[in-house]
Amino acid sequence: MPTPPENLNPDGNLVSNETFAEYMAPIEAALSDYAVAVNAQADGHGYLPAASSQAMAELDVQRAWATASWSEPVRNAHSYASTLLYTLIEHVAAFAAIIAHTKVGPSQSHRPTLRAVFEITPIAHWLFDPTISAEKRVKRSIAYRLKSANESGRMQHLEQAVQNSKNARNACKTFARHNGWAIRANAVDDEKLPVAAESFSTVVFGGEAERLDRTLWSLLSASTHGTWYAISEGFAERMVPDPLDPSGGFAPVIIEAGQITMFALMVGQSLQAVATARSELMGWPATDAMIDALTRIETIGERYTAATANS
Repeated sequence: MPTPPENLNPDGNLVSNETFAEYMAPIEAALSDYAVAVNAQADGHGYLPAASSQAMAELDVQRAWATASWSEPVRNAHSYASTLLYTLIEHVAAFAAIIAHTKVGPSQSHRPTLRAVFEITPIAHWLFDPTISAEKRVKRSIAYRLKSANESGRMQHLEQAVQNSKNARNACKTFARHNGWAIRANAVDDEKLPVAAESFSTVVFGGEAERLDRTLWSLLSASTHGTWYAISEGFAERMVPDPLDPSGGFAPVIIEAGQITMFALMVGQSLQAVATARSELMGWPATDAMIDALTRIETIGERYTAATANS
């Protein structure tokens, strides 16, 4: 049975709620400020790409793939990416709010939000990718809609959801046929949504780390579903003499500043990866507020890396 939480600072020492909150305050504030700044960037440009940007050039040629029922396919593709980025921004802001320490947690409550960041980041970056052609971006947007249609179609108990799924999938197939593209499952030609468990580290850290990605996927999924091995992490070894007997003793829930900081830095880097891709595609320079908040996150990251290297 869990007893009241105990807080560990990065040195592994028990500290008070007040001391713990003071330690977490800089990363919480920097993450929150960065989310606000990234969200404000589009408004500062009237939600329009710069005249000389790749995004504007793509809009100029979108007629090549347009149909009577899908007249602005590139604009749609940009909109899907922008909506996903906004969703990511909300989750980053929520993560910052969760780690603003209270007397209860966070040992678990930040993990479902972290999972959302983990899942959304590769797809949002894939849709914003400034290195691809306009045609490929439109293909990716159709693949995104196909996957959504299939997911909604799983709600077989809701007649309207099933019908909406069929309508969306048929619209995607019709559009693809018009442009000579093949659809196989959720792929449009060779364009298929990235899977976070295979691509997150490449997007966020710039290099493949299969073991890390698969571990994160497993841990965050298990935490979100209330699976014992994940929610008991940090206290199970203190309280369970028998792995099949969870009532074997009492132990505090441990709130680890080092682990939460590590996740917070990962969240900040996730938002940075997608925001940077959008900036490059839209031709929008990073604002002073974005640069300031990101610099603070990076400084905290440097200190965290130095502290963990010396521990």
